[in-house]
Amino acid sequence: MPAARDAGSPATETLAPPAAADASLPPPPPDSLELIPPLPSAWIPGTDFRPPPPIELATTPSDHGFNMLLNPGFEDGTEPWWYFPDRPHWGGFTASTAQARSGRWAARLELLCDESHPPPDKAHIRGVIQDIATPVFPTVVGGSYFVETWERGTVDQYIQFVVIVAGAAMAGGSTENIQIRYLLAGIDHPPFGIQNAKFFYVTREEPVVGRWVRFERNLVDDFVSLWGAPPDRFSHVRVLFEVRWDNVDVLNPPRLRSVVYFDDLHLGT
Repeated sequence: MPAARDAGSPATETLAPPAAADASLPPPPPDSLELIPPLPSAWIPGTDFRPPPPIELATTPSDHGFNMLLNPGFEDGTEPWWYFPDRPHWGGFTASTAQARSGRWAARLELLCDESHPPPDKAHIRGVIQDIATPVFPTVVGGSYFVETWERGTVDQYIQFVVIVAGAAMAGGSTENIQIRYLLAGIDHPPFGIQNAKFFYVTREEPVVGRWVRFERNLVDDFVSLWGAPPDRFSHVRVLFEVRWDNVDVLNPPRLRSVVYFDDLHLGT
Protein backbone atom coordinates (compact mmCIF):
# COMPACT_ATOMS: atom_id res chain seq x y z
CA MET A 1 0.00 0.00 0.00
CA PRO A 2 1.44 3.42 -0.89
CA ALA A 3 2.53 5.67 1.94
CA ALA A 4 0.71 8.89 2.66
CA ARG A 5 1.39 11.55 0.06
CA ASP A 6 0.78 15.21 -0.55
CA ALA A 7 -2.96 15.80 -0.88
CA GLY A 8 -2.33 18.84 -3.03
CA SER A 9 -0.86 16.92 -5.93
CA PRO A 10 -3.46 15.72 -8.46
CA ALA A 11 -1.07 13.13 -9.88
CA THR A 12 -0.59 11.07 -6.72
CA GLU A 13 -2.70 8.87 -4.50
CA THR A 14 -3.61 10.35 -1.15
CA LEU A 15 -3.97 8.25 1.97
CA ALA A 16 -6.07 10.31 4.28
CA PRO A 17 -8.50 10.18 7.18
CA PRO A 18 -11.97 9.18 6.03
CA ALA A 19 -13.04 11.33 3.09
CA ALA A 20 -15.61 10.88 0.36
CA ALA A 21 -14.74 10.37 -3.30
CA ASP A 22 -15.22 14.11 -3.77
CA ALA A 23 -15.96 17.08 -1.57
CA SER A 24 -19.68 17.03 -2.41
CA LEU A 25 -20.26 13.75 -0.58
CA PRO A 26 -20.33 13.06 3.17
CA PRO A 27 -17.43 11.11 4.68
CA PRO A 28 -17.54 7.36 5.32
CA PRO A 29 -17.35 5.91 8.86
CA PRO A 30 -14.72 7.64 11.04
CA ASP A 31 -12.88 4.42 11.97
CA SER A 32 -12.00 3.59 8.36
CA LEU A 33 -9.21 4.74 6.06
CA GLU A 34 -9.86 6.19 2.64
CA LEU A 35 -7.45 6.23 -0.30
CA ILE A 36 -8.31 8.93 -2.83
CA PRO A 37 -7.03 8.16 -6.34
CA PRO A 38 -5.19 10.66 -8.51
CA LEU A 39 -7.05 12.10 -11.46
CA PRO A 40 -6.81 9.49 -14.25
CA SER A 41 -4.06 10.18 -16.78
CA ALA A 42 -3.14 13.25 -14.70
CA TRP A 43 -6.08 14.97 -16.37
CA ILE A 44 -6.33 18.76 -16.03
CA PRO A 45 -9.84 20.28 -16.12
CA GLY A 46 -10.49 22.09 -19.37
CA THR A 47 -8.28 19.76 -21.41
CA ASP A 48 -9.16 16.67 -23.44
CA PHE A 49 -9.18 13.50 -21.36
CA ARG A 50 -7.50 10.40 -22.74
CA PRO A 51 -8.15 7.13 -20.91
CA PRO A 52 -5.09 5.23 -19.69
CA PRO A 53 -3.80 2.79 -22.33
CA PRO A 54 -5.05 -0.79 -22.03
CA ILE A 55 -3.04 -3.17 -19.90
CA GLU A 56 -1.15 -5.35 -22.39
CA LEU A 57 -1.07 -9.11 -21.88
CA ALA A 58 1.27 -10.84 -24.32
CA THR A 59 0.12 -14.33 -23.29
CA THR A 60 -2.79 -15.64 -21.27
CA PRO A 61 -2.52 -18.94 -19.38
CA SER A 62 -5.35 -21.33 -20.14
CA ASP A 63 -5.51 -22.54 -16.53
CA HIS A 64 -8.81 -21.92 -14.77
CA GLY A 65 -8.62 -18.99 -12.37
CA PHE A 66 -6.17 -16.73 -14.21
CA ASN A 67 -7.10 -13.11 -13.53
CA MET A 68 -6.26 -10.52 -16.20
CA LEU A 69 -7.10 -7.62 -13.90
CA LEU A 70 -4.36 -5.89 -11.92
CA ASN A 71 -4.95 -5.06 -8.26
CA PRO A 72 -8.35 -6.84 -8.26
CA GLY A 73 -8.81 -6.45 -4.52
CA PHE A 74 -7.52 -2.85 -4.16
CA GLU A 75 -4.85 -4.02 -1.72
CA ASP A 76 -2.15 -2.16 -3.70
CA GLY A 77 -3.89 1.20 -3.82
CA THR A 78 -6.30 2.51 -6.45
CA GLU A 79 -4.30 2.13 -9.66
CA PRO A 80 -4.66 0.97 -12.37
CA TRP A 81 -8.41 1.44 -11.80
CA TRP A 82 -9.78 4.67 -13.23
CA TYR A 83 -12.97 6.60 -14.09
CA PHE A 84 -14.01 9.44 -16.41
CA PRO A 85 -13.17 12.71 -14.61
CA ASP A 86 -14.35 14.92 -17.48
CA ARG A 87 -17.94 13.68 -17.78
CA PRO A 88 -20.71 15.19 -15.64
CA HIS A 89 -22.46 11.82 -15.47
CA TRP A 90 -19.36 10.21 -13.91
CA GLY A 91 -17.88 10.60 -10.44
CA GLY A 92 -14.87 9.28 -8.59
CA PHE A 93 -14.28 6.37 -6.25
CA THR A 94 -12.04 5.58 -3.32
CA ALA A 95 -10.38 2.53 -1.83
CA SER A 96 -11.65 2.05 1.70
CA THR A 97 -11.13 -0.13 4.76
CA ALA A 98 -14.75 0.38 5.87
CA GLN A 99 -15.72 -2.93 4.22
CA ALA A 100 -13.69 -5.68 2.58
CA ARG A 101 -14.54 -9.21 1.51
CA SER A 102 -10.91 -10.29 1.73
CA GLY A 103 -7.78 -8.43 2.71
CA ARG A 104 -8.25 -4.96 4.10
CA TRP A 105 -9.41 -2.77 1.20
CA ALA A 106 -12.26 -2.54 -1.30
CA ALA A 107 -13.53 0.02 -3.80
CA ARG A 108 -16.09 2.37 -2.27
CA LEU A 109 -18.74 3.97 -4.52
CA GLU A 110 -21.23 6.51 -3.23
CA LEU A 111 -24.18 8.16 -4.96
CA LEU A 112 -25.92 11.09 -3.31
CA CYS A 113 -28.71 13.35 -4.49
CA ASP A 114 -30.64 15.84 -2.38
CA GLU A 115 -31.23 19.59 -2.03
CA SER A 116 -27.59 20.18 -1.09
CA HIS A 117 -26.26 17.80 -3.76
CA PRO A 118 -28.23 18.46 -6.96
CA PRO A 119 -27.80 15.94 -9.78
CA PRO A 120 -25.03 16.89 -12.21
CA ASP A 121 -26.90 15.13 -15.02
CA LYS A 122 -29.97 12.99 -15.62
CA ALA A 123 -27.64 9.99 -15.34
CA HIS A 124 -24.81 9.61 -12.84
CA ILE A 125 -22.31 6.82 -12.26
CA ARG A 126 -19.81 5.93 -9.58
CA GLY A 127 -17.56 3.16 -10.81
CA VAL A 128 -14.16 1.66 -11.51
CA ILE A 129 -12.73 0.70 -14.91
CA GLN A 130 -9.90 -1.35 -16.41
CA ASP A 131 -9.02 -1.94 -20.08
CA ILE A 132 -7.26 -5.20 -20.96
CA ALA A 133 -5.57 -5.94 -24.31
CA THR A 134 -5.39 -9.73 -24.47
CA PRO A 135 -4.80 -12.20 -27.32
CA VAL A 136 -7.43 -14.49 -25.80
CA PHE A 137 -11.04 -13.50 -25.12
CA PRO A 138 -11.75 -13.81 -21.36
CA THR A 139 -14.18 -16.52 -20.39
CA VAL A 140 -15.16 -15.50 -16.85
CA VAL A 141 -16.08 -12.22 -15.18
CA GLY A 142 -17.00 -11.94 -11.53
CA GLY A 143 -16.49 -10.38 -8.15
CA SER A 144 -18.35 -9.43 -4.99
CA TYR A 145 -20.31 -6.39 -3.90
CA PHE A 146 -21.55 -5.12 -0.53
CA VAL A 147 -24.42 -2.65 -0.15
CA GLU A 148 -23.95 -0.56 2.96
CA THR A 149 -26.72 1.96 2.24
CA TRP A 150 -29.61 1.82 -0.23
CA GLU A 151 -32.01 4.74 -0.01
CA ARG A 152 -34.03 4.57 -3.21
CA GLY A 153 -35.18 7.85 -4.67
CA THR A 154 -35.84 7.02 -8.31
CA VAL A 155 -36.96 4.04 -10.39
CA ASP A 156 -33.70 3.63 -12.30
CA GLN A 157 -31.24 3.32 -9.41
CA TYR A 158 -29.20 0.13 -9.64
CA ILE A 159 -25.93 -1.79 -9.47
CA GLN A 160 -24.32 -3.29 -12.56
CA PHE A 161 -21.13 -4.39 -14.24
CA VAL A 162 -20.43 -3.93 -17.93
CA VAL A 163 -18.18 -5.77 -20.38
CA ILE A 164 -17.32 -3.73 -23.48
CA VAL A 165 -15.45 -5.38 -26.35
CA ALA A 166 -13.76 -2.68 -28.41
CA GLY A 167 -13.26 -3.16 -32.14
CA ALA A 168 -15.27 -6.39 -32.13
CA ALA A 169 -16.18 -8.03 -35.42
CA MET A 170 -19.57 -9.72 -35.05
CA ALA A 171 -22.06 -11.18 -37.49
CA GLY A 172 -23.57 -8.29 -39.39
CA GLY A 173 -20.41 -6.18 -39.43
CA SER A 174 -18.06 -4.39 -37.11
CA THR A 175 -19.08 -1.70 -34.66
CA GLU A 176 -17.00 0.61 -32.48
CA ASN A 177 -17.76 -1.73 -29.59
CA ILE A 178 -20.30 -4.28 -28.39
CA GLN A 179 -21.41 -4.67 -24.81
CA ILE A 180 -23.17 -6.80 -22.25
CA ARG A 181 -24.60 -4.83 -19.35
CA TYR A 182 -25.16 -7.10 -16.37
CA LEU A 183 -27.83 -5.72 -14.03
CA LEU A 184 -26.88 -6.97 -10.58
CA ALA A 185 -29.71 -5.54 -8.46
CA GLY A 186 -32.17 -2.70 -8.13
CA ILE A 187 -33.87 -2.74 -11.53
CA ASP A 188 -36.21 -5.05 -13.46
CA HIS A 189 -36.30 -3.32 -16.87
CA PRO A 190 -33.85 -1.81 -19.37
CA PRO A 191 -33.09 1.74 -18.16
CA PHE A 192 -32.64 3.01 -21.73
CA GLY A 193 -32.21 1.81 -25.28
CA ILE A 194 -28.72 1.23 -26.65
CA GLN A 195 -28.09 -0.40 -30.02
CA ASN A 196 -24.70 -1.95 -29.36
CA ALA A 197 -25.50 -3.40 -25.92
CA LYS A 198 -27.54 -6.27 -24.50
CA PHE A 199 -28.91 -6.27 -20.96
CA PHE A 200 -28.68 -9.34 -18.75
CA TYR A 201 -30.43 -9.58 -15.39
CA VAL A 202 -28.33 -11.29 -12.75
CA THR A 203 -31.30 -10.49 -10.49
CA ARG A 204 -34.33 -8.25 -10.80
CA GLU A 205 -34.51 -7.76 -7.04
CA GLU A 206 -33.69 -4.95 -4.65
CA PRO A 207 -30.12 -5.12 -3.35
CA VAL A 208 -29.46 -7.09 -0.17
CA VAL A 209 -28.11 -4.65 2.43
CA GLY A 210 -25.31 -5.56 4.82
CA ARG A 211 -23.99 -8.72 3.17
CA TRP A 212 -21.33 -9.51 0.57
CA VAL A 213 -22.87 -10.92 -2.60
CA ARG A 214 -20.77 -12.98 -5.02
CA PHE A 215 -21.45 -12.87 -8.78
CA GLU A 216 -19.88 -14.68 -11.74
CA ARG A 217 -20.77 -15.09 -15.40
CA ASN A 218 -19.36 -17.14 -18.28
CA LEU A 219 -18.67 -14.52 -20.94
CA VAL A 220 -18.40 -16.95 -23.83
CA ASP A 221 -21.79 -18.50 -23.03
CA ASP A 222 -23.39 -15.07 -22.59
CA PHE A 223 -22.00 -13.70 -25.87
CA VAL A 224 -23.26 -16.80 -27.67
CA SER A 225 -26.68 -16.42 -26.09
CA LEU A 226 -27.05 -12.64 -26.54
CA TRP A 227 -24.88 -11.85 -29.59
CA GLY A 228 -24.81 -15.20 -31.43
CA ALA A 229 -21.07 -15.82 -30.98
CA PRO A 230 -18.10 -14.67 -28.90
CA PRO A 231 -15.99 -11.97 -30.56
CA ASP A 232 -13.30 -13.49 -32.79
CA ARG A 233 -11.40 -10.20 -33.30
CA PHE A 234 -11.16 -7.23 -30.98
CA SER A 235 -8.68 -4.61 -29.79
CA HIS A 236 -9.28 -4.77 -26.05
CA VAL A 237 -11.86 -5.55 -23.37
CA ARG A 238 -13.13 -2.92 -20.94
CA VAL A 239 -14.82 -3.91 -17.68
CA LEU A 240 -16.73 -1.48 -15.47
CA PHE A 241 -18.25 -2.06 -12.02
CA GLU A 242 -20.84 0.58 -11.14
CA VAL A 243 -23.64 1.96 -9.02
CA ARG A 244 -25.74 4.52 -10.88
CA TRP A 245 -28.99 6.31 -11.55
CA ASP A 246 -30.63 7.15 -14.88
CA ASN A 247 -33.47 9.31 -16.11
CA VAL A 248 -33.84 11.68 -13.15
CA ASP A 249 -35.53 15.04 -13.58
CA VAL A 250 -32.70 17.50 -12.93
CA LEU A 251 -35.23 20.31 -12.35
CA ASN A 252 -37.12 18.25 -9.75
CA PRO A 253 -34.43 15.94 -8.35
CA PRO A 254 -35.14 13.03 -6.01
CA ARG A 255 -33.50 12.34 -2.66
CA LEU A 256 -31.37 9.20 -2.79
CA ARG A 257 -28.19 7.68 -1.43
CA SER A 258 -26.33 4.49 -2.26
CA VAL A 259 -23.05 3.25 -0.78
CA VAL A 260 -21.69 0.14 -2.51
CA TYR A 261 -18.33 -1.65 -2.24
CA PHE A 262 -16.69 -3.95 -4.82
CA ASP A 263 -13.91 -6.42 -4.01
CA ASP A 264 -12.11 -9.48 -5.42
CA LEU A 265 -12.92 -8.57 -9.02
CA HIS A 266 -12.07 -10.99 -11.83
CA LEU A 267 -11.80 -10.98 -15.60
CA GLY A 268 -10.05 -13.98 -17.12
CA THR A 269 -10.32 -17.74 -17.15
